Amino acid sequence: MKRKVEQQTALFILITLTFSFCLLGEPDYLEPVTPSGVGIVEDYMKSVNSLLSNGFNKKPLARYIVHPAFAPEYAFSVEQDKRGGYKIIVNVLSNNYWYAENKRTMVFVKTTEKVIDKEFAVKISVLFKTAIIDSLLPESDSGGLDGIQYYFSTTGKDGDVVTGTKWSPKEPSLIYKLMKVSEDLISFACGEKNGKTEDVLIKDIDSLFLALSKRSL
Repeated sequence: MKRKVEQQTALFILITLTFSFCLLGEPDYLEPVTPSGVGIVEDYMKSVNSLLSNGFNKKPLARYIVHPAFAPEYAFSVEQDKRGGYKIIVNVLSNNYWYAENKRTMVFVKTTEKVIDKEFAVKISVLFKTAIIDSLLPESDSGGLDGIQYYFSTTGKDGDVVTGTKWSPKEPSLIYKLMKVSEDLISFACGEKNGKTEDVLIKDIDSLFLALSKRSL
């Protein structure tokens, strides 16, 4: 009888903790970028990010880089050109760079550009700045083997590029919504038929900006 009561108590505690965790969800913050290690990992990071940044300005208004576990890596950059105009540049690799191994010299970049107005560009930039500015170190290792690593960057007031990252954000977190907006921006820039219009994207950005601004530590 005593053992049964102990088992029921343990089960109740487990259910309570699980329920509490689900309510809390994951933190609504990006994480600072930490050193990528040494050897092949460091070489991969430098090489793939250099390839993904082909044709990008060194001082982006907003930059989004994605490292899937198996699919090709891709990125976009929102920037101002030399003539004062604004655009979104999307770069997608032909193959997953990590698994290309000895054939990496054969991996190429497909580039798409979309001209946008200044107001739209600034809204995207402000959204990224708001998400990145309060990046927090995770309480435990948040990485994994078969998820997707996302990187969000912008140029700070001092002219340095600042970056926050997240591994496979989950619904309904704000970082998941930031990822979804970023994916929608890629669809918009690439002219996908089922992509969102600029007006809808602006509404999504405004709503997410407000939610990010109201976060509390």
